[in-house]
Amino acid sequence: MRDYRKMSAAGIAFALCLSSSGLCWAGEAAAPAPAPHPMLTGSMPQYLMIPKVNLCLGTRNYGTYNGVCVPARKPSACPSASWGALAKLTGKEAVSACHSLRKR
Repeated sequence: MRDYRKMSAAGIAFALCLSSSGLCWAGEAAAPAPAPHPMLTGSMPQYLMIPKVNLCLGTRNYGTYNGVCVPARKPSACPSASWGALAKLTGKEAVSACHSLRKR
């Protein structure tokens, strides 16, 4: 066990502060950390990790916003490796096909 009597105040704060959870003790109570914006709490969509994916995607109007979709055929500027990686995405990570989206 550490002997906190020999540590500086900053060292104690560092040793006892769990900033990611908002719990902190450095001799007095600290204010809780603000909650992150809901749009920033998730992880980045996998398709954004594919190199040059912007050359492979189309766009579609979803009514209140424009979003990306996968065209039926590979665009000529789209690298084959990127097109293949895009096709391998499944479930919630898959990008919708442009031709399968119909206006309701």
